[in-house]
Amino acid sequence: EQVDFAQPHGEAAQALVAEILAGFDVDPTWAPVLRTMLVDVLATPLDPRGTLRLCDVPAHARTAELEFLFPVGAGAPKLVSGSAPPRGFLKGYIDLVFTHAGRWYVLDWKSNWLGDAPEDYAAPRLAVTMRESLYDLQYRLYTVALHRHLAARVPGYDYERHFGGVFYLFMRGMHPSRGAATGVFFDRPTRGDVEALSAALSRAGEGA
Repeated sequence: EQVDFAQPHGEAAQALVAEILAGFDVDPTWAPVLRTMLVDVLATPLDPRGTLRLCDVPAHARTAELEFLFPVGAGAPKLVSGSAPPRGFLKGYIDLVFTHAGRWYVLDWKSNWLGDAPEDYAAPRLAVTMRESLYDLQYRLYTVALHRHLAARVPGYDYERHFGGVFYLFMRGMHPSRGAATGVFFDRPTRGDVEALSAALSRAGEGA
């Protein structure tokens, strides 16, 4: 949230790492590890073509901790089996929203430890983790929130043209040499799915 994506090697980034370690009372000998991870995450290509890297996304094209709040109708369904249906308002914060090539993206940082080997962060393992941790539900709610936000604020907004997708970055598995093959989960829910979930959350109760 605070580092200059274009200058992860800079003095400001190094000072920030030292400050964070001290703030959490972590041994400062971990500083090189954290600095390396920071550089690797920002330099890793997120798409198969290698054209999208966070270090190339300027500050004006991203917003950290984007807050959302929207009402949930009395007829909204259960979001998780065995849980109560949501009521009142749904509030949350999206780690990062950024634009690239005219499209908006949702991004969530994940520090989960899934193993020591790069293959522990390959697509099959990430897919399992996404389901088991309910991150798949989380990013669909984030997508609904951003979809509503953009529809209200972007003239001529069209989901197919303006929404790029969702990235969940498992930082421990990321490295520029492997690109999107490890540590990078991506999905782009269909417009139909997003609008169906949005409508379900707005559904009025019986007799309303």
